[in-house]
Amino acid sequence: MSALICVARPERSFAVEVWPDRETVCVRPVGELDLATVAELRERVLELVQAGFASVLIDLRRLSFIDVAGLRLLLQLSQRATEDGWRLSLRQGDQRVRRLFELTGTAQRLPFVGSPGSRGYARARPALGTPGRAFTADEPWRS
Repeated sequence: MSALICVARPERSFAVEVWPDRETVCVRPVGELDLATVAELRERVLELVQAGFASVLIDLRRLSFIDVAGLRLLLQLSQRATEDGWRLSLRQGDQRVRRLFELTGTAQRLPFVGSPGSRGYARARPALGTPGRAFTADEPWRS
């Protein structure tokens, strides 16, 4: 006799979404980036760099929270990118996320790209999608 066993799992408060294209990859952490979740983001980014991506864009717009451990990870990744010869770019999150960078004075130390609507934003965004096709607002990495 066989039985189906269902185990209730608590809803995850963190996920890492990835959209690769050629040499660039967009990585979007979703949820809370804190001491409990930084290892997952670190491992994913370093796996992608080891797989051959020369440019990594970390999009912080879907974070609901970031603590000092998350900030430390971003600073470490920025330093590692400089030392190892790959490019790291960060897209700023909402006010709750920006507040940490403002309070700690680290916004100028990290490679943030422009905000939506600015000229620098269009030039800095990764070349994701089908070659020769214009980007649309409904592409997953843009939401």
